[in-house]
Amino acid sequence: MRVPVTLALLTGLSGPAAAESAGILDTMGRFYQAWTPPDTDRSPLAALKRQGLDWGAAMQTLGGLVDRPHNYLELRALLRLPDGQNSVGVLRAALYRNAGPDTVMVMNSEWCVAGRCTLSTRFQRVGADLNATDVQERQLVPAIGARDFVPADGPACLRGVSFGTTYLPARSSATLTVLATLPAAARQRCEAAGVNVDTATRALTLRWNADAGRFVRDW
Repeated sequence: MRVPVTLALLTGLSGPAAAESAGILDTMGRFYQAWTPPDTDRSPLAALKRQGLDWGAAMQTLGGLVDRPHNYLELRALLRLPDGQNSVGVLRAALYRNAGPDTVMVMNSEWCVAGRCTLSTRFQRVGADLNATDVQERQLVPAIGARDFVPADGPACLRGVSFGTTYLPARSSATLTVLATLPAAARQRCEAAGVNVDTATRALTLRWNADAGRFVRDW
């Protein structure tokens, strides 16, 4: 996983949702204030939440990219945890507006501690009052199989592998980038065979359909 290792402060002017939708900062702020991170979450944002920082203080500590007009947010940080280990991570979040009054927020979190990396994606449906509820992946994205990531004549080390998925919100269009995740054993097997799994698997694109209120295939 390629994750930044320094704090970054950036600006941008593009993103997937129209400016009149619930703002990304308010939506993420409400999520953060109500959030109790699980013990397994060792991301920088989770560490700050456990320390009792409010949303404004967490934003100042992490720094990041905020596209206010188009509702895209990206927080990047290297943070020392209470046990002395470093957590390096990036959180991406974007809003995707429905034809109706509600909005979908997609959050993708990646972090690494002591050489072990974790990726997770969370989907939430946000009402006009900014109250959010978790939504299961299958309610918003189509089924994706191994053949979508790897052609039939792909590397032998990837045949029969059960792929996981992670979803990256887009900054410049109403899309999601879908990346394959592999079990450690399959990755090691490919590396031993000289196969670069990052280039052997293809990234996919899902397009937001506002009328349907879900993502659809774009390939």
